[in-house]
Amino acid sequence: MQGQFPNLYLVGSAKAGTSALHAVLSRHPSIFAPEGIKEPNFMAYEGSMPSLNGPEDHLHGAGHSITDRDRYLELYHPSGNKPWRLDASPIYLIHPDAPARIRRYAPASRIMIILRNPTDCAFSMYCMMRRMRREPISDFMKAFRESSRRRQAGWEYAWDYADRYHFAPMIRRYRAAFDPAQMLILNYDDWKNDNKATLGVIADFLGIDPKGYPPAKIRINTAPTRRSLLWSGTLSSKIRPLVSKVTPLIPLGVRKSFSQGYFDQPIRLGKKDRAILNDYYRDDLSEVEELLGWDLRKWKN
Repeated sequence: MQGQFPNLYLVGSAKAGTSALHAVLSRHPSIFAPEGIKEPNFMAYEGSMPSLNGPEDHLHGAGHSITDRDRYLELYHPSGNKPWRLDASPIYLIHPDAPARIRRYAPASRIMIILRNPTDCAFSMYCMMRRMRREPISDFMKAFRESSRRRQAGWEYAWDYADRYHFAPMIRRYRAAFDPAQMLILNYDDWKNDNKATLGVIADFLGIDPKGYPPAKIRINTAPTRRSLLWSGTLSSKIRPLVSKVTPLIPLGVRKSFSQGYFDQPIRLGKKDRAILNDYYRDDLSEVEELLGWDLRKWKN
């Protein structure tokens, strides 16, 4: 039975490119990933789901989460002779029980972690929750300050825009459970700037053919634009009829210029708020620098 467990875990961080990485890895001929489910979450929630009390947590927090071991193993029955079986569940990075549980069921596994500037992670998660119409607070910093209260009230991890991006204790937890040779920790900036180079590093780590990846660059969960947030808002149904009437009256050149220069630009975090979050994460990032030997001055400043 143990041989049927996944032996490759992409454990996070959330909002650091795990969806795009999963999409690429799952199409490599040496890697098997279950169809239709990216995040089974079994190694966090074996046995039962925790109380999920936040808005729509029962739909999203539980989602495709699998708590039954036999059902989890069934996902990987079709893996055939592929040497790697992938579970990409970002909840594993933050959940305190996940490393020990992976170690128990699949001690020879490889662990992959990708880290992004925590300030960007936090804001990206907030934007996603707004786009999904789950986050009722329209001011990011107000929502950020609600993180602790929400988690104490039993809301799922997605609502924690703050502490879930303190990476140092999570790295230490995995290093306590696994040999360093079993772990690969990636920098999101490297992945974003050069997909091919990062995939080459992963190929070396797994001993797979670097030419086996799909050729096309895959973009998933890209940063929301002002347009996407507006159309996903509660007022969108009222705004659309008005926009459809007014748009033809505006010269085409003006419309294109406005769309390209403002409407279709990604939402950005204000400088003042960014400075606050940079201070909030600074000490943790200094620990990460010490643990990994990285230079994170750009993230801290």
